[in-house]
Formats: sequence, structure tokens, C-alpha cells
Amino acid sequence: MQQDTTFLDRLERRKSGRVRCAQTHCQFGPIADLSRDGCRVICKRPIELSRAETVALTLRVAGAEMSMPARPVACRRRSDGRYDVGYKFTNPTDKARKELVALARTAVDSVGHLHRVSA
Repeated sequence: MQQDTTFLDRLERRKSGRVRCAQTHCQFGPIADLSRDGCRVICKRPIELSRAETVALTLRVAGAEMSMPARPVACRRRSDGRYDVGYKFTNPTDKARKELVALARTAVDSVGHLHRVSA
């Protein structure tokens, strides 16, 4: 029962929907999902940043690239031995949010293109 409450509490904290990403990377590894508030990165090693530190994440997909200031908010070991690291974007401007939406669209379009080519 406690696990269900924790899971539901986590869902309530999320303020925006997430887009699953393919072919999207940052300097720490592939980006598994992206939202207007943050992203989840799959890393080979656990992060070595404190939750108070920020880093400029360089997000790349299909030739598009942008930098977003972010801070780590979660680090969980995966069953495959890698780590899911959650980053929250810090104080993104309206312009940066628009660029992020465009980048997310590029990520979605590149997935559609990959599926059409392989079908």
C-alpha cells in the first residue's frame, strides 16, 4: 500500500507531460524522455553533482542542438546496470521553452521517420 501512495505522489509532482525520445542525446548520454520542465538521461555511471549544482545540458537531436541549465533531482540504478538521472531545467526563459518544444518536435519527427523507413 505504501508503494502505491509513493507512486501516486510522484505522479502528482510532475507538472508537464513527457515525450519519449529517440536519437536524442546530451553530453552525459541518451535522453529517455523530455518535458518542458526537465529530462531523464540514461548514464553509465551515477552523477557526481550535488542537487544544488547546475550544469548546462547540451541537448542534441537530428542536427538540432540547444543548451539548457539544469540541476540533477534524481539518480536511480537500472536493472541493466546503468542509471536514470532526472534533471530539472532551472529558470528557463520563454524563448528557451519554445526552443525546447521545437527540439521535442524534432525528436518525435525523427522517430516517425525511423519507423517509416524501417517499415
